[in-house]
Amino acid sequence: MWLCLFVLSLCFHHGNAVIPALDLTDAEIKDLAQKMRDADAEKPKFCEFYVDFQGHFDGGDTDYAPKPLFKWTRSSILSQPSYKALLDLAPLFNPQTGIAEDNSPAKQQKERAFIMAVFSSGPFTQLINVLRSKNHPFAKSPDTLKQSMFELWFGMFSRAKGKLDSSAFEHVFLGEAKNGEVSGMHNWVVMNNLENGPKGALDYRGFIIKRADIIASANFKWGSLVKKTGSFLIGTSPAFDFSLLTMCFLARRGNKKCETIIDGCPVNVQSYDLNQNGRDFIGTVYPEPGPSAPTCMANFKQRATLSKQG
Repeated sequence: MWLCLFVLSLCFHHGNAVIPALDLTDAEIKDLAQKMRDADAEKPKFCEFYVDFQGHFDGGDTDYAPKPLFKWTRSSILSQPSYKALLDLAPLFNPQTGIAEDNSPAKQQKERAFIMAVFSSGPFTQLINVLRSKNHPFAKSPDTLKQSMFELWFGMFSRAKGKLDSSAFEHVFLGEAKNGEVSGMHNWVVMNNLENGPKGALDYRGFIIKRADIIASANFKWGSLVKKTGSFLIGTSPAFDFSLLTMCFLARRGNKKCETIIDGCPVNVQSYDLNQNGRDFIGTVYPEPGPSAPTCMANFKQRATLSKQG
């Protein structure tokens, strides 16, 4: 019954006029981020994906990485619920800003499927627990929470020419084309799919910063579009990314970074809201490599050792 109510409610989403903040201390943010990571049953094991960073990008038009970044990912990883739901959605968006997005019932159905996959995940369960413990308005009821998440990530707004051409989900997860450059695109699953797809649409040109196999910033091309510096988590499920970025946006949007530690690696999340026609939206939210830490590489080596043993 609640699922039927959720489906109906999406047809009448009225938007978040003001998105309520989530009151978390810095320590609570770090604790929740690692709990999300530990609860992520969909994350690949050390031996189930391989990244080849190759050369450091030093600028200009030189390609410092002739081979793909994502050398190999076990196919069973990409068939898990939140991965499949994300990749099913990706082809339904037009990346060009200034052109109104299609909002067909078929597309909305796949958007709902993605939300449901996320809600069934361990990372989002951790976020729900905290939202409830903090009496956050989004957690008033299951239907309120689902509707709020849908509006937060799939609510449409304009980035160019006054057209309803964008959403937080499209910008952050899939990427957009604006002024001849890549805007957004902060998800390794989508990047892997583009790089290793039949068209080879993404050309990785070298890393700028890398932190073990957890997070990196890099330069790449998407067709003819350039991403001068793009940062993304690696080896995380879409459900984890959704949960972490949602938590950080609610708790630290604006000029203060959301500082987390994932498997010993400092990861900062930067986010900004966008107000349009009296409604608040996620303008952008993305992870960045934090400062170098000995625990980051130590944990990487430990995972490698355990992988060889078992």
